[in-house]
Amino acid sequence: MDYLINQLHADYVKKQLSGLYSSLYILSKKDMLTIKIKLPDLETQRSEVKGFKEAYSQEQKRELDLFNKIHGLESELVNQNAFLRHTLAGPVSNILDTMQNLNAIIKEKVALDIPDVLDFKRSDKHIYNLGDYLTFLEDDIHKVHQTISKRIDAGAVIQEKDLTPFDVVRFCQ
Repeated sequence: MDYLINQLHADYVKKQLSGLYSSLYILSKKDMLTIKIKLPDLETQRSEVKGFKEAYSQEQKRELDLFNKIHGLESELVNQNAFLRHTLAGPVSNILDTMQNLNAIIKEKVALDIPDVLDFKRSDKHIYNLGDYLTFLEDDIHKVHQTISKRIDAGAVIQEKDLTPFDVVRFCQ
């Protein structure tokens, strides 16, 4: 039976079938009986079926191996992405705080002695001044911080949260 089923998928049988139902997709019993199928001796049939089953089994194994490799790569990417996000979260938060403190020092302390400090340029050839560069830097740091915060399940950095003590034992009961 396995041999017969396999032969029904062979190209020479498909050619016969295409001639029978060029416009109809239903074959009558009479049409089915007109299909010629090669019928070698029983030992050859068994050998061919065994070969087909082995080839099918190898193809299934290859697909499973490929699926496992893809799944492994996906898992590795997710882990690397999570590691990178968590590794960057603290330093980016520190950079953001540092940038805000630098801005405050310049605006609240230095600008008192040098009122035009934010107008300083590296040279007359440069378009942007110190105030512009500080704004660009702060904007970019905010973008990176927001991107990382959105991707971290825990949300914002713990330092930005209001912490409230609670009784752990009572909470667990």
